[in-house]
Parts: sequence; structure tokens; C-alpha cells
Amino acid sequence: MEAMQSRRTARLSVAAVAIGLAAGAAAWSLLHLIDLITNLTLFGRVGFDASSFADLSPSPRIVVVAALGALIIAVLGLVKLVI
Repeated sequence: MEAMQSRRTARLSVAAVAIGLAAGAAAWSLLHLIDLITNLTLFGRVGFDASSFADLSPSPRIVVVAALGALIIAVLGLVKLVI
């Protein structure tokens, strides 16, 4: 009985490590994707480095990007409601 419980604990531990690694990889990927999209839309450059918004000059581009982002989120919300 104890050997069975020990194996079960070991399997659960391995599963927890795998889930933790997958979650960490997903978080890392999402952060870099956010940096890429921010750099492309606001700064007009390709890169995965986090940009400082102090370097962002005020322009109509900011308003357009914000409006498009809101529109994309609204469409995603509507698609979720339909599905």
C-alpha cells in the first residue's frame, strides 16, 4: 500500500513540475509577444526588448493604435459569446 502511495506521489510531483514548466514557458512567451506587438505598433520597430514609453513621442498614432486594440478586444469578446 505504501509503495503504491509513494508512486502516486512521485507521479503527481512530476506532473506538477511539468505543469509549472509549461506555465512558465507560456508566461515568458506572452511577455515577449506583448513586447513585440508594442514595438511594432507604437514604436515602428521589430524587437522583443521592453521599450520605455518615455521614448514615445505624442502623435495621432497612439490614438489609432489604442482604438484598434480596443476594437480587436471587442471582436474577440463577441466571438467568445457566439461560440
